[in-house]
Amino acid sequence: MSARVDVEQVLRSALQMMVTGEDAPGVFTEDVTGTTPLGEVNGCGELRAQVSDWRDGLTDVDLVVDGIAVDGTTAMVRWRLAAQHTGVVLVNEDVIFEPSGRRVALTVSSEFSFRDDRICWFRHDYDLDDVLRQLGTDPSG
Repeated sequence: MSARVDVEQVLRSALQMMVTGEDAPGVFTEDVTGTTPLGEVNGCGELRAQVSDWRDGLTDVDLVVDGIAVDGTTAMVRWRLAAQHTGVVLVNEDVIFEPSGRRVALTVSSEFSFRDDRICWFRHDYDLDDVLRQLGTDPSG
């Protein structure tokens, strides 16, 4: 990464975009890939599409970054999310969460890799079963 990039600001912008759907131009490479407990992302267009599938479902969003560690072109971030589940959240064509009205909270550990001052890869780790329980869904089926 170049000395001119503010890694913390890029990471905060990326998380904000992923949680709220707010556009974050110049943060991700066009060929960004990523994994989460809910699935994979291949390309910036797919990332934008996936984010748009849940952005209206979460309101009153609180995003707190607890820690950032950077080593070369890799960054680790510990963060927390809390939001009201007030709208439909589409995860994929098979998984839809109708509004529950509940406050949902999760703690996430994320890893990001950079290329040319932009995020080219990410991985989010969190307890999906806990999120499903908070939404009132039985994770065991």
